Amino acid sequence: MTATVPVASLDLDNPVVRERMLSPEFLDAARFAHVGRVASEFDGDERRAISAGGELSMHGGGDTLGWDVTLEALVEFVEQVA
Repeated sequence: MTATVPVASLDLDNPVVRERMLSPEFLDAARFAHVGRVASEFDGDERRAISAGGELSMHGGGDTLGWDVTLEALVEFVEQVA
């Protein structure tokens, strides 16, 4: 699963903090307009908590990391369609 988010869409309800987060000091939105996530490994349990391992790409590079989410509605939808 691949997701890409425009960095400029960051909403922090604080214009001063948002400006600093988008600056070259942190996310550098002018040079790197998107943050991407590629989930390549999925695992789950009886609570329907899903772990997705994969790569987070920022600043033109990528790092491997895990991501734990609960996707109850999505799992139920997939079960109904299957």
